[in-house]
Amino acid sequence: MPYRGLLRAEFASSLPLDVAPRLSAAFARDVPGCRLYVMTRQLMEMLRWFDSGRLDADVFIGWLPDPDAGPRPVPDWVELGPVLFRAPKVMGISQRHPLAGRSSVDVEELAEHTVIRPWGFAPFVDSCAPPVTPGGKPIRRSQLTRPTYLEDIPDLLAGGTLLHLTVPSLPLPDGLVLIPVTGLAPAVCAVAWPRGREDPWIARFAETAAAEYATVEPH
Repeated sequence: MPYRGLLRAEFASSLPLDVAPRLSAAFARDVPGCRLYVMTRQLMEMLRWFDSGRLDADVFIGWLPDPDAGPRPVPDWVELGPVLFRAPKVMGISQRHPLAGRSSVDVEELAEHTVIRPWGFAPFVDSCAPPVTPGGKPIRRSQLTRPTYLEDIPDLLAGGTLLHLTVPSLPLPDGLVLIPVTGLAPAVCAVAWPRGREDPWIARFAETAAAEYATVEPH
């Protein structure tokens, strides 16, 4: 059967490896009239979209700060679709970091260390790397200016003085470890797209994604 439509979907490269193939298969099964073209991009590509207002794809699937835990973490021109699942926050650090070897770290302890503050849309990055702990302690943050900063993470963390708040599925090279951080709101995997885009396939994809993950346990 020939396709009646085409939907371009960008998946964040830091998502669990099964997300893109799972949603692709579900969409092909439930919406056979539309071809899904899948791309994988760094999450920072979404921050470029937030900054420029232009998304190369039709829909984006990636990590967001939990919208239920604070101010809306995306610009007004971004439509937030369904939350597919949540993931606990972890920190990426060098094995040389003073916190290496811990089984977990409480968020209040972050005030004693320096956290990487990513480049990009301020409400988003401040939700990812907060300026203060829930208890009100200031957190020292190292501000980055490159939109491709994820490429620099291994070198940034290697010295053992910085930590990066992230998700458990972020791939890290040897010498770096992920440690759970308690007391922080989880990250959410959600569907998002430019508000006002008239494309019925976006709504079908969002519905399919929500149904596919409706009974899935958190990653």
